[in-house]
Amino acid sequence: MNETRGLDVACYLITHPNSSYSLTKFTVFSSHFRTNLTVISKNQFSHRDVKPNDLVRESLQSTKVYNEWARYAGFHKSRITYNDVSRILKSWAKAFLPIWRRKRKTSIARILNINMSHMEALEKFISSGRLYGMIIEDDAQIVDVSNAQFEISVLLDFLSSEYTADVPIYIELSESFSYEAMRATNLLNVRTDSFLTEVSVRNRVYQPLKPFPNTTCAYLLNTEMAKAMLKDLRFSLQSKRYRTLPVDWVYLKYFMKTKRENVVNLHVVPGVFKQGSIHNISKN
Repeated sequence: MNETRGLDVACYLITHPNSSYSLTKFTVFSSHFRTNLTVISKNQFSHRDVKPNDLVRESLQSTKVYNEWARYAGFHKSRITYNDVSRILKSWAKAFLPIWRRKRKTSIARILNINMSHMEALEKFISSGRLYGMIIEDDAQIVDVSNAQFEISVLLDFLSSEYTADVPIYIELSESFSYEAMRATNLLNVRTDSFLTEVSVRNRVYQPLKPFPNTTCAYLLNTEMAKAMLKDLRFSLQSKRYRTLPVDWVYLKYFMKTKRENVVNLHVVPGVFKQGSIHNISKN
């Protein structure tokens, strides 16, 4: 096990009242940082707050953002396909047929609650006065507990020595969707310069040719990035058109409109965490 010093990072855990994931591991993990773990669980939306129009907009906006991502990532999906039309028509059916409507409304209410939780985490982090914040969702599984804090400390040392506080920084810490599944492998560029002295970390850090997130399962960011993300997330939640977009899609929209030279975006691959809900990892 590598020795670590206390890390001056604000830690936030996103969960919900009905979560079946154990939170104990996060309490142990965060004890190595100079801050208590703040648990955030928003549950103000229910299926009753989701209207039929929300179901339709969710499908329309998801299709629109996916097409934008396809052009951005370079796999050239330039027009709406038959599958897109089919998905949109199904969303109309799910909006009005009782057999589907309740389940889909519950799913979108959960998206709204998760978005609200991330927004609160960003607000608390900005108010904390700390330079870096780490936001983790409850299905994140720590890959190697003995080394996780050390790996993050190496990243923080590099960031602090290399960049000023006014540069927005976003570090993807989770192994969630594969980059092949996202069709994003052509965007990843291995950092060939030895900017990290710890080889086990250096060989896993990628800098995309264009910035993008994976999911929001586990990420590290600084205050400037948090302010930008908070602005877009607030706008999305207040907008009838965009409020049903999941938080990771909101972040993706931010990156797609931001020039690479204006942000620092790094991906740790394999990640410090794995997303349990994607990789079918035990909830205990």
